[in-house]
Amino acid sequence: MKKRLTVQEHIVLAARLKQVRNELMRFLIADIAPAFPLNSKVVTVADRTWRSVDALRSELDTEYHKVATPEEFAEHGNIYYD
Repeated sequence: MKKRLTVQEHIVLAARLKQVRNELMRFLIADIAPAFPLNSKVVTVADRTWRSVDALRSELDTEYHKVATPEEFAEHGNIYYD
């Protein structure tokens, strides 16, 4: 069994995920959405991709709350949803 991430590891991961998520959003909105009909398979897969990234963020947030003490949470807040 693997050990849980530390709070510091979550902080780094949350910052990286935020960058990736923002870049993905720009890509989907600026490049994919205008190029295909809304009912196309490409847009459907793009939507699923976006939802998967959000599901990952939610699960990582849950794991963060398992390891963060109240003091750490007070200091760092909701790192995955800032």
